[in-house]
Amino acid sequence: MNRQALEYSYTLRKQIKNRNIKIILSFTIAIIFIAIVTNIVLFPVRQNADSMNPDIPEKGLVFVTPLLKNPHRGDIVLLEQRTNLNSNVFKKIANAFVYFFTARQINLTSDPEIPGTNKQLRRVVALPGDTLYMKDYKLYVRPQGNRHFLTEFELSDHTYNITFCKSVPGWDESIGVTGDFEEFTLGDDEYFVLSDNRFSSTDSRIWGPVSQKRFGGTALLCYWPFKSFKGLK
Repeated sequence: MNRQALEYSYTLRKQIKNRNIKIILSFTIAIIFIAIVTNIVLFPVRQNADSMNPDIPEKGLVFVTPLLKNPHRGDIVLLEQRTNLNSNVFKKIANAFVYFFTARQINLTSDPEIPGTNKQLRRVVALPGDTLYMKDYKLYVRPQGNRHFLTEFELSDHTYNITFCKSVPGWDESIGVTGDFEEFTLGDDEYFVLSDNRFSSTDSRIWGPVSQKRFGGTALLCYWPFKSFKGLK
């Protein structure tokens, strides 16, 4: 091979190498940018249960923003896990990377079969300082400083629907989640959250009030299935 061919071959290999580096670098930057946006600005959440029926159906998909963690009445919030699976340091580090680069879709410290390890969508129905009670699965709230009780629907910033079932005569009230409880008042940094499916889902009736630090974000939009497309904020 003469000198000219050798120089041409070297220059061509260098150009190909530089082009490949640029492609890899551009792809890496794009992935990091998308991961940052989907972790900080907006990310999808799949509703894997019927706890938010009928407005968010089972297997429905919603967009959640972590930028809004100060909810209003009627907002649907994403609750962080109440407990994590026992993990060693290496698994926790691996989970941090997996969780970030999958836009919060895969979490190695959760298990669908273990209660409390999964994030959940629930509706905020009462705020700190509110006095509340429940009758026939509907919530009645007296905001702090007010004299009268109103239904959750009259006070809410949103229109929404709930699923419930009236107990038949002789029904064992220990079965299922209660639809009635006595009046009590929320303390500072105590929020009362409920599922829209009031009959068979767990929420503050079981766990008690939740603090704001449990809120991982606020749901903005249900976008799948398309027939359930609606704004949630």
